[in-house]
Formats: sequence, C-alpha cells, structure tokens
Amino acid sequence: MKKLLLLLTLSIASLFVVSATNQYFTDLKKQFNKMGEDISGAVTSNATSGLVWSDAYIGNLPHFGVGVFTGVSIIPLDAFGDVLTVVDPNAAFPSELKDAVGLPLPTIGLDARIGGFIAPFDIGVKYAVISDLEFQGVTFDYSLIGADFRYAIIDGNLLLPNVSVGVGFSRLTTDISISGILGGNYEVYSGSIPTPKKTITALKLKDPDLVYGWEANVIDFKAQISKGLIFITPYAGINAAYGMTSVGGGLKTALVDQDNKEITTVEAKEAISALDLGVDLNGFEEYVDTTGWAFKVNGGFSLNLFLAKIDIGVNYDLFAKTYGGQVGFRLQL
Repeated sequence: MKKLLLLLTLSIASLFVVSATNQYFTDLKKQFNKMGEDISGAVTSNATSGLVWSDAYIGNLPHFGVGVFTGVSIIPLDAFGDVLTVVDPNAAFPSELKDAVGLPLPTIGLDARIGGFIAPFDIGVKYAVISDLEFQGVTFDYSLIGADFRYAIIDGNLLLPNVSVGVGFSRLTTDISISGILGGNYEVYSGSIPTPKKTITALKLKDPDLVYGWEANVIDFKAQISKGLIFITPYAGINAAYGMTSVGGGLKTALVDQDNKEITTVEAKEAISALDLGVDLNGFEEYVDTTGWAFKVNGGFSLNLFLAKIDIGVNYDLFAKTYGGQVGFRLQL
C-alpha cells in the first residue's frame, strides 16, 4: 500500500511538472507569435536592401553597371523584449546590445544593372549572403536575392531630372542566434522515465541558444528622382513593399538527461514524445506567417569619378519605424 501511495505521489508530482513546462512553452509560443506580428513590417523593409543606386535610370544599352553594397537596418530591441522576459526574467541581451539603439541587421552583397532597348527601362539583380558573422555577441546568417525593373517616365537631360517607377521582387532569409542566454542548462522535466539502459529522472535543454529567424518574399513598388551634377548625383525615392513573411524563433539545443547525456535511444525518444512537454530533441521553435506592407523613404547621393561611383544613402520605414543606411561602390558605363 505504501509503495502504491508513493508511486501515485510521484505520478501526480510529475503531472504538475509537465503542466508547468507546458505553460512555459505556451507563453513562449504566444510571445514569439506576437513578435512575428510586430516585426513583419521591419522584415519586409529589410528585404528591399540593395539595388539602391543614385541614378533613377541608367539609360538604354550599352549602359550597364556592377557593384558591391553594404548596409545596416536597425530593428528596435523592444520587439524582442517580451520573448526574452518569458525565456527567463533574469536573462538579458549582451551588454553591447543593451546600450545600442537597436538590433543591427548588416548586409553585404553584389548588385548589377543593365539598360534596356527601344523603350527607356533598365533591369537590376542583387545577391547577398552572410554566414556565421559574429557581431556584438550575436551570430548572423543571412541571404538575399532579388531583381527589379524600372521604367523612366522622364528621361533626364541638361535641365530635367531622371524620374523612374519600377517593381521588384526579393527573397530574404535571416537567422540570429544568441548563445548562453540562460547561463546554463534549463530543466523541462523531473520525474521517472524507464528505458532499457537506465531510468531518466530529469530532462534539460543543454545551455540553449535563443534563436530568432525569418523568411520574407517581397514585392516592391518604387519611384525615384535623381539629377546628375558633374561630380555628384543626389537622389530621393519611395518604396511601398508587400511582404509575405514567416517570423519566429525558439530555444535551440540538445535535450539531455540528468547526467547531461544527449537523448539518443529510440525508446527514450518515444517515451519523451508521449509526455508532450512542448519541446523535442532539438529544443523548441515557433513561427508565425504574416502579410503586410512597408513604406520606406530614402535619399542620398553618389560621388562620380569617371566610371566609378560611390553611393551613400539613408532610409526610414514609416510603418515599421525602422531606419538604416547603405554604402555602395560600382563601375558604371
């Protein structure tokens, strides 16, 4: 009878642990969903990086150009604050980020344009990739591809500026990983899980990384005005972009037992799956799909040194309230 009462007590205690764990990951899931809705506009805006040349229209063939661009977009840290609070009230971003104005999203890539024929248009393509870049305690993985088409509604001359309208498409993927966010292992279960090799009495996420990530497919409508003035070309433009995004993140790591050994046996995996803890062997992830608009104003100038041009520009998204800048170097005929 005593053994039966002991087993019953252990079972009830295990249920309370599972319930608390489920509530933790339910709250975390809710905040990742909220974050996805909050920053989807900023993600859409970030996808429109690249192909920002000072010339609103480069001219028909044989005009063309190739270049490299680098820039940064800033997303306010407030967008990630609720997630971090749920992860651990005592957890914090690295000190370098806490003192910054926001989370910097760097970009570096290649872009090119070629003039059309007969009608006054040009076509551009862009490609950017960042792999395992560490910046102020954060690791970035980033890729961006895209293309655009611009039509000159005013083909500039000595007196008139160039004015163009266009449309483009961009695909963006980003992963941001912050290691050691909890300062050690995080226990998600305490109880008894019999397996052929041993009885597991605890399950822990092994010093998990806090991961944020997103994908975006963006259709970008744009208009630009520019005027060449010997050694300088000032410009201004607007972009209205419609994005289809998937935003979220989680705690990425391995699931380990009381001895910090990774769970590998099939029997243990099946037993853990039956507990419905809200995590799997790789941690926890939650993503939300959203759609929405970004509206960005931008401006800047280029320094023109014969065939070489150095572009310097800034931008601000009126909807997402994010800003950024870009510097580019190109050779243009």
